[in-house]
Amino acid sequence: MASFLESLWRRGADVSNYYWDGKKDGLKEEELVALVDGTRGHTERTVLSVSGMHCSSCSSAVESALQSTYGVESASVALLNESADVRYDPSLVDVDALIQAVQDAGFEACVKGDDAGLMSKIQLDIQGMHCSSCSTAVEKALKKLPGVGKAAVSLSTNQAEVEYAPGSLLTRDIIASIEACGFKASIVQETSSSKILLGIQGMTCASCSSAVEEALRREDGVLSVDVSLMANTAEVSFDPSLIGPRDIIEKIDQVGFIASMLESGKSHGAGHNEEETARYRRLATVSTVLTIPVFLVAMVFPYVGALDFVYSTMVFGFPLDEVLKWALATPVQFVIGWPFHIGAYRALKGKRANMDCLVSFGTNASYLYSMISIIHHHVMEHHMTGKYSPTDFFETSAMLITFVLLGKYMESSAKGKTSEAIVKLCSMAPASAILLEENSNGGDVVEREIPSSLIQTKDVLKVLPGSRIPADGKIVYGSTFIDESMLTGESIPVGKSVGDPVVGGTLNNGGMIHIQAERVGADTTLSQIVRLVEGAQLSKAPVQAVADRISAVFVPVIVSLSLCTTAIWYLAGVSGIVPDSWIPPGHSLFLFSLLFGIAVMVIACPCALGLATPTAVMVGTGVAASNGVLIKGGDILERAVDVNVVVFDKTGTLTFGKPVVVDFLMLDKAIPAHVAADVAAALEKSSEHPIASAIITFENLYRSGKWVSQSRPSMFQQKSNDVSSSAGLVVSEKPSKVKSSTTIAHDVEILVGQGLAASIKTPEDLRRNTRFGSNISILLGNANLLKSKGIAGLDSGSAAAEYAREMESRGCSCIYMAVDGALATIFCVMDPIKPESRGVVSALHQMGIMCVLLTGDNWRTARAVGHQLGVTNIHAEVMPGDKAAVVSELQSSKKCTVAMVGDGVNDSPALAKADIGMAIGSGADVAVEAADIILVKNDIEDVIMALDICRATFRRIKWNYVWALGYNLVMVPIAAGCLYPMFQFQLPPWIAGGCMALSSVSVVASSLLLRTYTRPARVLRDVAIIE
Repeated sequence: MASFLESLWRRGADVSNYYWDGKKDGLKEEELVALVDGTRGHTERTVLSVSGMHCSSCSSAVESALQSTYGVESASVALLNESADVRYDPSLVDVDALIQAVQDAGFEACVKGDDAGLMSKIQLDIQGMHCSSCSTAVEKALKKLPGVGKAAVSLSTNQAEVEYAPGSLLTRDIIASIEACGFKASIVQETSSSKILLGIQGMTCASCSSAVEEALRREDGVLSVDVSLMANTAEVSFDPSLIGPRDIIEKIDQVGFIASMLESGKSHGAGHNEEETARYRRLATVSTVLTIPVFLVAMVFPYVGALDFVYSTMVFGFPLDEVLKWALATPVQFVIGWPFHIGAYRALKGKRANMDCLVSFGTNASYLYSMISIIHHHVMEHHMTGKYSPTDFFETSAMLITFVLLGKYMESSAKGKTSEAIVKLCSMAPASAILLEENSNGGDVVEREIPSSLIQTKDVLKVLPGSRIPADGKIVYGSTFIDESMLTGESIPVGKSVGDPVVGGTLNNGGMIHIQAERVGADTTLSQIVRLVEGAQLSKAPVQAVADRISAVFVPVIVSLSLCTTAIWYLAGVSGIVPDSWIPPGHSLFLFSLLFGIAVMVIACPCALGLATPTAVMVGTGVAASNGVLIKGGDILERAVDVNVVVFDKTGTLTFGKPVVVDFLMLDKAIPAHVAADVAAALEKSSEHPIASAIITFENLYRSGKWVSQSRPSMFQQKSNDVSSSAGLVVSEKPSKVKSSTTIAHDVEILVGQGLAASIKTPEDLRRNTRFGSNISILLGNANLLKSKGIAGLDSGSAAAEYAREMESRGCSCIYMAVDGALATIFCVMDPIKPESRGVVSALHQMGIMCVLLTGDNWRTARAVGHQLGVTNIHAEVMPGDKAAVVSELQSSKKCTVAMVGDGVNDSPALAKADIGMAIGSGADVAVEAADIILVKNDIEDVIMALDICRATFRRIKWNYVWALGYNLVMVPIAAGCLYPMFQFQLPPWIAGGCMALSSVSVVASSLLLRTYTRPARVLRDVAIIE
């Protein structure tokens, strides 16, 4: 407590009136809370690599040790990944203390390296700073934030530049800290800094290392340099937008040294798993070689007459068979089996128990009893009487360890396969790339092969047919077909040409192309997907808490049952309940009873319980990722199982999000149609709304004679995203005689949720009409906008109202334009429904899930769309900011588990509010923070697959628990001898050990069955209701 008060004092708390005398009343609870709350600081996050965990009780022990460390806010331990995600207050505890806490619990720990080595840099515009004290206050506030490496504030430019660790801090936290100082902040630019480790050859003294440091620090974009002469390495942080690793290496070469990228080892846990598997294979092999002779001497040779000399020959007064068994079993017990004994010691030291305890107790009991037995027979000279029967069982301890190691080897091998999907994704990144550069002596382009790790942004790379794309970028030469199955799960190649984006890791199935790199290294889509899935596998599903609670008491209960089993059988024998005929020849009553107890101890398996959830989550999220569905965590996977309501945002989700003009009505005869289109397009050029692009496209096509009206449009006419095949567009070679547009809108006012208002210079075609002045005012938007401005002509029964009613009943949205206060034109815009939408809605209904349509359209249009889709629960005229409120209403009023499906553009609050947020069609942008599940393809049929794979994974978790619990409930009574009175069958401890090892393997194998997952049958497409 003294150290606790000292830590509070260091944080500025007044502790002069408090003391601690070892009694509870020395410091009142409310006073303690006040002290802590008054000095609470920011939290930081670190990930520790923890080795030595075998089962759920191990991970629970580490988690408990970390959570009980003062200053730790939360700790989550992943058994399979052998890592711990810890959030802590750095003013109360540091990373060294966290590592020490893990070590005190009996495990080894170190800080897990970040393969990406990323730091982010952000430039902020700050309003309200007037003097140096203002900028100093902001700078101090920024430097206090956790994860901030550097912070510089300029009063002259009113800007701040902050370098920070994105794992510890979010940009909104930085902005919030500035606003807390009383200033307004906005993001100007955000970039990332990368860190590389280089090996340098040729450095012999301090001047060499200084020369390298000085040369690199003079380069623009190099943020920091740390050169180690002893290790012959250099760690360089740099801004990838200004300089790249290849430039850094070339600069070192110019100084006179040879530099190369150092391999950071296999990431994503693959290297560690391979090492673990190899270690278990090596131990199991040696153990098997030593154990087979022990087994033969104990079980086989007694029945071979020619080998009687093995049992009659004496060595130092001991039978040769006993000496052989002792000599071979001892290294197995204390050398090969040492990891189990040291693991048991650490567990007991940490006041817990795990699988190591069961193996160590069982094998030590067998070995020690055998040692006492042979010494007892030697001292009593029983072998001289001719009635000697050996009562040792060295083979039990040796075979126990051998079978457990074989099981561990199979388990480790199987666990490696659970992350196979991630390993495959990682392997898709090519090791090298062909760089195209201009020859320094002339304009010729030269090719050279470089490692993919040296690719820089703006590099032009040559991609040959049959090779993989080395980085994210765009095509600058050639055309081809790209197999994007790595990203989308679809094997059909996608046509690509100049200007089209490509994703690193995808396969070039067509011709030779040149691409320009835009995102490299850790910024590529492939790297983001891997990090996202790895993060999902680190998180725990709530159902795993059941296993954690059972594992906490499992081993103590089993040890107690083992002791009770031994005692019951022994007392039953002493009291005469067990007849002498039940005791095998050469066995004493104590040995007979002890074998039952040892069998109980080694057959029980807590590992299977601990592996039931994480293995299934790992395989399930990996399989989902390979099919273009990215699930961010086990907790999300479990919540998705309970989803019974799916809310669809209409635009861009159920529809293509690319509306087109299908018809229009001119109401003012003084205004020609091409002028109306020209004026509307001039206003919409100031808007980014999807309807704006529809109006602009319509004007271009109308002017060129490539547009015809559709008075009865179909919502299902569009079959692709190519706007040239959209409803209402017909190609015509007839040239237009209308002059090109030069109309420019002035004083454009964007009225959110209603439309636009502006003034323009009167077009030439209207100047002949004295009704119009030199400038005309324009209103363009929905009916509510015009009604609010008092525009006439929209009353019920009017030509405009009847036309709008007819078109809206067919699923169109009407956009009204008023010129100088008079209604002039109505544009009918339709966003065609995706061909799979109705089939998806029908399939979800069959799954027992209610579908809800959420749209900002008017009720008539929304009902028409809902009718075509088969959706009856509709929320129309919903503003973007009100979508979250609709989700909240569904959650509270109907006690539903709600999944929100949107495109992540203007529905992020609703995605975050829903129990499960699904962002669809994110493509290469997989970093949608508000979403829990990311659907890479722009295909809402993946909503069905996402929910189905979550359900399949959770079913597998349940089966794993049934097996793990059922195994222990059935096998422990058998090992205890419940069947012995009927069948006189005693389960040998070494067979019990083999069963224990195989139980873990079976659970992992059960999880691996998820790799055979097949997506649900495809829904019908292009289904429409014909009336």
